[in-house]
Amino acid sequence: FSTLSNNKILSMFIHTTTLPSIAAALLICTSLCGAEDPIDEPASPSPLKGNRIAIIGGGISGTFTAKYLAEYDARGRGSKKCLIDELDIFDVSPPPFLVRSPRGNATIQSSADPRPPTWQGSRVSTLQLNDGNTIELGASIIYSGNKLVVKLMEGDPDNLVKSPPMSTGKKKNPDIAQSDEEKSTDKKIPSGFGIYHGMNEWLIKPSHYLPSCIPKFLHPILKKILQPLYFLWRYSADYFRLRHAVKRAVHAFDLIYELLEDVQHEVTFFESPMDIWDAVGLRSVAGISFHDFLDGLGLKRCEELELDKSAHGSYGGFWWIPGCLRSELVTAMTINTYNQDLNQMNGLVGLVAYVPSGGELFSVEGGNYKLMESAIRQATKIYDTSACPKLPVQRIQQHQKRITTVVSGENSMEIFSADESLGNFDIVILAAPLQQSRIQFLMESPMSMDPSVLHPMALNGIHENPDLEDNHEKSSSQLLNNEHGQLAFASPLPPSATTPYTSVVTTVVSNATLNVTHFGLSEKEQWPRSILVSERG
Repeated sequence: FSTLSNNKILSMFIHTTTLPSIAAALLICTSLCGAEDPIDEPASPSPLKGNRIAIIGGGISGTFTAKYLAEYDARGRGSKKCLIDELDIFDVSPPPFLVRSPRGNATIQSSADPRPPTWQGSRVSTLQLNDGNTIELGASIIYSGNKLVVKLMEGDPDNLVKSPPMSTGKKKNPDIAQSDEEKSTDKKIPSGFGIYHGMNEWLIKPSHYLPSCIPKFLHPILKKILQPLYFLWRYSADYFRLRHAVKRAVHAFDLIYELLEDVQHEVTFFESPMDIWDAVGLRSVAGISFHDFLDGLGLKRCEELELDKSAHGSYGGFWWIPGCLRSELVTAMTINTYNQDLNQMNGLVGLVAYVPSGGELFSVEGGNYKLMESAIRQATKIYDTSACPKLPVQRIQQHQKRITTVVSGENSMEIFSADESLGNFDIVILAAPLQQSRIQFLMESPMSMDPSVLHPMALNGIHENPDLEDNHEKSSSQLLNNEHGQLAFASPLPPSATTPYTSVVTTVVSNATLNVTHFGLSEKEQWPRSILVSERG
């Protein structure tokens, strides 16, 4: 949202909702990084005459937005350079952190005291337990094809180091000898994954592709070979159908990165996610459910795996019986990752969840939350090393505040935290789901003499009064006006801004041992490290 007088501004807010392979929201203003004015002129030395920008949300979207805005602004050309004086990031709370009690026990506590009970939670958040284990509360793996994240890591190699995907981060001290009990426990370290179908039945478990007769030291090597071969045999044609669709999606997303990097042509600036999907050929997928998308691919659905059916039938149950990719692996991953079934899941979101299968997967050593810290650190460094004039205030600032209201005036927008005014800004970026933000967006009425009279802000722009087309001969006083006294009405919000979110809860249990008998596993067989569940499971 932007309001600036005597300035032509085109604001684009790209918010990729629930897309694991593009965890960023970018607002790109042509007034800040447009294609015109090719002459490289020195930046204006006059301090505090540029734009003040507020970013609501300090998660992966908000911090990446700050980093790329700083990059566009500081490395622009001519009069399109160094136009931002302040980038203020507002967030209700930083990620959770570890607090040790006097007894040495680990507790989970928010740095906001207390955290609002309605707080949705960051998409990327990390918890470190007392024993050194790192738990990802949000996005746990990163795909090598996510060029935004990879580029960020390349810019901060000392602090952002790759580690195995979903690694606990716990490091063993080689100087400390293991006890007999620890050695015995190590023999049963869970490995691989399985799909539990309930009632002591498994659709897939490690023993299907890692027989117990194989020595433990060969597991890491053979798992990389046997697991892909097992799935290839188990799912046959459906495996190739989904893989082919994923390859097409990867190609489309590569085009998105090219468009984001092109700041010289106005055609590469988009007003909505749907415009992006149109440009890269993914709009049709974004407009249907994942269930319908899989129907279009021809992936078979197995009634034997419905809620009231047993796995011991035509599919599952025994490792030598071919499986059903859609009802087994695809359904289990959708339920466990998004807490939604195939009908609830958007087709594009569901497809993107499988994009990482075509590349390297990794996590950030010490926790993926470091990406957000690094984004702000790199944004600050960009300005410090640029030719932009030094200002009496720090350009990029973070504030622990819960934004409750945004009021748009004639030339600026004022932000409030309850009754406290946090200042006036030229541009406000909402780097969080609109339907979860619980923020009032209001505007002063241009026809009112009393500035205290406020109306809902037209977040998706306005459209002309439809009565105008059939009433050309009537005077404006005879036509129906909107609540602001204008011959226009607010356009409805797109579905992406109104669809309810489904909560995914991470429950951490420490100092516990897996009760394998509950799952119908024996003490001798390999236990899965990750347990997915089917609809019935």
